[in-house]
Amino acid sequence: MTITETRPGAVSAASIAQPQAARETVFSTGDHKQLGRLLLVVGLLSIAVGCVLAALYQSPVGAERATAWTDGGSSRISSAAVTATFVIGLPAVWLGLLAVVVPLQLGATRASLPRLQATAVWGFITGALVVAAAYVFDRPIGPHLGSSLPLVTGEGERANDVTLLLLAGLMLITISTALAAVSLLVTVLTQRAEGMTLLRMPVLSWTALAGSTVLLLSAGAFFSGLFLTYLDRRYGGELFGQRGGFRVWQHQMWQLGRPEAFLYAALGIGAFCDVVATHSRRPLVAFPVARGLAIATVFATLLAWAANTSALSSPVAPLGTPAQGLIAIPAGLTVLVWLASLRRGVKLHPSLLFAAGFILLLALPGLVAGAAALVGVEGEGAESMRNGQITVLMLGAPLLAAAGALAHWTPKVWGGRTSPVSLLQLLLLLGGIVLLAAPAYAIGFGMDDDIAIAGSLGALLVAAGVAASLLPALGARKAGAGRSDDDDQGEYRGLTLEWATPTPPPAHNFDVIPPIRSAHPLHDERNTQGVPA
Repeated sequence: MTITETRPGAVSAASIAQPQAARETVFSTGDHKQLGRLLLVVGLLSIAVGCVLAALYQSPVGAERATAWTDGGSSRISSAAVTATFVIGLPAVWLGLLAVVVPLQLGATRASLPRLQATAVWGFITGALVVAAAYVFDRPIGPHLGSSLPLVTGEGERANDVTLLLLAGLMLITISTALAAVSLLVTVLTQRAEGMTLLRMPVLSWTALAGSTVLLLSAGAFFSGLFLTYLDRRYGGELFGQRGGFRVWQHQMWQLGRPEAFLYAALGIGAFCDVVATHSRRPLVAFPVARGLAIATVFATLLAWAANTSALSSPVAPLGTPAQGLIAIPAGLTVLVWLASLRRGVKLHPSLLFAAGFILLLALPGLVAGAAALVGVEGEGAESMRNGQITVLMLGAPLLAAAGALAHWTPKVWGGRTSPVSLLQLLLLLGGIVLLAAPAYAIGFGMDDDIAIAGSLGALLVAAGVAASLLPALGARKAGAGRSDDDDQGEYRGLTLEWATPTPPPAHNFDVIPPIRSAHPLHDERNTQGVPA
């Protein structure tokens, strides 16, 4: 048996007698759609809170450390913002989105290992609450994951209780992330519909398979780093105070030294491949090449482990080393495939505008780095500029990609049509990210730092844009109840199986699954019936 064959025992949803579903609550459900939506809400709220904290940190009040919290409040706010945004928010949003959409793309009637998935979701939420409690109750003595150097305790000094609480919450989140990745990975490998071979999977499903693998590898390394940090903090160890300890920190704990730094933007590449194909109403130009490039982009994020902190003085950070720079090559080539596909005609949709913003955010750091090279930015200016680059690449790009994917898959995620508010949301997110990065760019070019307030305003705009992602969920399921797949096909004419299910999708996902003869079964069906694309 080869990996391109149909998995043993796969059957069509149409041939399955669906039992009457018992009434479930959000606390007892094993439905991947409900669990994914729950994780999405948690992630979006966490990012919004992180952005508000970032706004407070960059405000004059935060700069003067005149906060309502205890001594060291400003650094405490910064650490909480990084954790809420990068460690909780982005993983929750992307794992939630993939949990909802990927089984539908595969023609699966359910996700594999539903109890494991439910355990992962509730474990993640519990870990997030524990982390939040740690920051609220007192100031943890590390770990500040945004710092390239660990905060070392004195000889024999032990951390306070909230530090241990913070580490416990982070370990629970890491374990839950790994469990969610396992559930997604097994779903892709075992729950595909009859005829859905691996080579017929949509690009998003392929990047979900690759991303789950990367998350499993990264989660193991991160958990080991957290455990070593716990030993240091709990028993007054000196592991991270030794010479080799800094390298352990930078490759296992530091946010820029782990694959997650770029993974969620790479998942956006896979999502927008499906978005572009859907709204151009035909398969991507050179589809196998686009699929390979998207997968290569995801696996290339493992090169983040080659990060070297000496590169942080480079204005092109966080892609400051040759190994990390390789990540940009398959991503850039995939964008060229999108542009070639859109030349053949397109039906305009808000998600395509998000894709344009995503491309802009990917290109902006390169343009800034080129300008920095022309004017000779170096020293403290380059170090400041890298903060702006990190904001754009690590926060802006994956966040805009997630918002664009949600705008595209709103009928299947929330159960309603894409809202016109999506256009306002795009402006809020794009403008907010640019303003958030502007002060760092300005200082890098030797300009006056009086525009620091722009960063605070930008963070608030991003928070508002993230909150807008929740608006389609308010009453969307009631408005979309009883709609058929014909409604979606009239608006989307999608190529892949998620558009063959009603809106909102029923508990068993599919009543009938069209024949699957390629990676674009609905496109094939329309051609067979003589329906114009």
